[in-house]
Amino acid sequence: MEHSDIYGGFRPTLEQIKDTFARRIEDYTVAEYEKTGIRIYEHLIARVKSEDSMTEKCERKGLPTTPHSAMKELRDSIGIRIICSFIDDIYANIEQIRAFPDCRVAEEKDYIKHAKSNGYRSYHMILEYTAPFADVDGNTPGTFYIEIQLRTIAMAKLVEELLYISRLDAGKMPLHFEESDMHELIYDCVRIAQPLAEQKSCDIRIDSIDPDARAICDEEQLTRALSNLLVNAVYHCRTEVQIRCQCEPKQMMILIHNDGEQIPANHLPHLFDRFYTGHHGGSGIGLSIAMEVIRLHHGRLRMENDRDGVTCCVWIPYNSKGFIHPNTDQSIPS
Repeated sequence: MEHSDIYGGFRPTLEQIKDTFARRIEDYTVAEYEKTGIRIYEHLIARVKSEDSMTEKCERKGLPTTPHSAMKELRDSIGIRIICSFIDDIYANIEQIRAFPDCRVAEEKDYIKHAKSNGYRSYHMILEYTAPFADVDGNTPGTFYIEIQLRTIAMAKLVEELLYISRLDAGKMPLHFEESDMHELIYDCVRIAQPLAEQKSCDIRIDSIDPDARAICDEEQLTRALSNLLVNAVYHCRTEVQIRCQCEPKQMMILIHNDGEQIPANHLPHLFDRFYTGHHGGSGIGLSIAMEVIRLHHGRLRMENDRDGVTCCVWIPYNSKGFIHPNTDQSIPS
């Protein structure tokens, strides 16, 4: 149920300020593109926080659920997200925003130069914006606040991964089981990883997929887990990644081999630990997501060095839902 009084009738004003400010950002981006041929942002998302969300935040912060709390004590009633291709573009946007004559930077945090411990990197600004409207305190012109977050495309992906894994932790990512054809699932994973392979000029080769490779699983979540593993293999390979899927008595085994350098022995036990960045960097989340999804399927996951690279080994029961092999009455051990 919406709490329609939290903004005290100011929502139309907030919407107008949001739209005006978003147009300003779009205008300087177009001007920069015409001058240099470079777009300094890729995506822009502007919103006024919903009444329910603002009410919940006031309550969580111990503030009265009043328009003054929503628009003065809290400073994110208007929010703008700017997604850039490169870190330099973030700072180019910041320079443009600082030049707006009717704005003052009230607060800023640079999580790019001073990243959080979980790897999160972005730039946060709270702007104090003077507008030709009365504000909640009765002042004209009025003072309004705008929260701006600037991230790279890679960081937007990290945010999504953090949200995904928090849902897994909270048990809010229920699995939806259905019979799935592993041929199609693996080819979907290849399609996801193919752009990176093309960028690296390497090959993804499917050696073999057992014709009987079918499983009762959550196809969407398992695709995510296996594609994370495949993208990781492509990232670390020299020239080629090979995939094989074969049926065993109680489970399927999927092997993803890359011909890159071997993993130092002291890193192997920690590869699937959350936020473990290893010797090549990265967010340390993609592999931990894969491990968690496979664990929820009662499967196993292991990374090992071999003679000419590294192989990721995945074992998935034929029936993760009932945890019973469909052709026998035998339970599959964890």
